[in-house]
This record gives sequence, C-alpha cells and structure tokens, in this order.
Amino acid sequence: MNQNLKKEKIEDNIKDNIKDNIKDNIADSIAGSMIEITLEQWNALSETDTLLIDIRDSVSYQHGFITGAVNISREELLANPDTLPHDKKIILYCMKGILSRDMAETLREKGYDAYDLYEGYAGWIVWMMKKEKEQDLLLRAEEIEKSLRKKFHK
Repeated sequence: MNQNLKKEKIEDNIKDNIKDNIKDNIADSIAGSMIEITLEQWNALSETDTLLIDIRDSVSYQHGFITGAVNISREELLANPDTLPHDKKIILYCMKGILSRDMAETLREKGYDAYDLYEGYAGWIVWMMKKEKEQDLLLRAEEIEKSLRKKFHK
C-alpha cells in the first residue's frame, strides 16, 4: 500500500512539473509577437489573468458562446476600447477567428495585451466535441474493464 502511495505521489509530482513547464512555454510564446492563441494555450491560462470576449453580435452570442465569455460587439470595442482592463490578457473570438484577429491587432496598437482565439467559436465547438468523444471512449473502456473483471473473477 505504501509503495502505491509513493508511486502516486511521484506521478503527481511529474504531472505538476510537466504542467508548470507547459504553462511557462505557453507564457513565453504568448509574450512574443504571436497574436493568435490556440484553444490549448487558452485553456492552460488562469481565468483570473484573462478576459474572454465574444465580439459577435448579441443574437449570435445568445445562440451559443464559450463558457466564461462576455459579449462586447466589435462596434462597441472600436467605440470604447478604454473600458477594457490593462492588467489582463484580452482573448477575443468571433465565429471563425477572422474579425477577432483584426480586433486583437487594433487593441494591441492601443497598448492592450490582446490575442485572437485561433479558429474562433467554430473551432471551440469542434474542440469540445473531440474532448467529449475522448471522455466517452474512456468511460466505455472502464465499463468493459469492469465487465471483464466480473466475468473472470467469479
């Protein structure tokens, strides 16, 4: 039992170290001239350090949005960019990442730490579907394993 706990602790330490290294690498690459941020990079960032903004119109936003996003239309941002915080990374997205890229460039010119979420809302939907599929496969594998244990451990 103690050996299993030691093994789990070592595995947890390794995972934590890997996670820290990934965050450091992401921070380093974001700090450069990169304007696009991938879903994986965005997901690794702290929610308290970022502001996720959906720049689509309110009707599009009401039909679906990324959890945690606020809806500020492109027009509103252009008219009132000074309302945004300067102490956070501003992550912008539209449907496919085209308009949000232009908006991120505009905000960068005004001194904001702004990024375009690569592939936008459409990319996020596909990403989430892949994650759900992976989770479904893991659950199915666990069910099969339990079934085999019952069958062969009678």
